[in-house]
Amino acid sequence: MSNNVCECPNPPGGTVICEPDQLAICHVKDGKAIQRCLDPVDSMNPYVIINWTLNRILDREFKPRSKRTIKKYIKRLEAGNLTTIGGTKVSFSLPKTVQKALNQIKNDRSNPDKPYLE
Repeated sequence: MSNNVCECPNPPGGTVICEPDQLAICHVKDGKAIQRCLDPVDSMNPYVIINWTLNRILDREFKPRSKRTIKKYIKRLEAGNLTTIGGTKVSFSLPKTVQKALNQIKNDRSNPDKPYLE
């Protein structure tokens, strides 16, 4: 199985090389790259997995109240990069466990206004 890799935004650039089952993430703020390899949360609930992922990518506590809130971030997670409200550029590569959770959420037809922890 190949490593999970993401490229840091330029400048300064660089490459994050993680184990295949880890989240590869690079935050660039004030011209400095912070590279991390993170083990995903151990959960069977795809909403818990994606919430954990968003917390790490956004580098802040993210507390969605409903499934709908998490679903709003699907396209951003699929893109592999974003810019936070504070201006930090973030690139990332999702491991297969997180990709699977993302696909489960995309196909979830239950009430989107329900809390995701039920």
